Amino acid sequence: MSLKQQRLQIEAKRSTGVLFCVLGAIMAAVSLWVLLGDPQNIGGWLSAVTPLILIPLGVFNLVTYRRELAAFEAEHGEDAGRQDPVA
Repeated sequence: MSLKQQRLQIEAKRSTGVLFCVLGAIMAAVSLWVLLGDPQNIGGWLSAVTPLILIPLGVFNLVTYRRELAAFEAEHGEDAGRQDPVA
């Protein structure tokens, strides 16, 4: 696998981690809103579980991204696999 592909694969972990954290925060707000409206709604309680899964998974992806990026840059150099923007 080329250095560009390796960097893209590592960057995908960051994107996934951010996405999971954002979606988890949105789901937490929505489930809180539903539960405040009707505390007996089972759907609100079930949707409250989703952020408890998404946010830790997102944080795990972000930590993994930082660890893999540091190892990649230590092995290949800081600019390895970067694509220069087209001017």
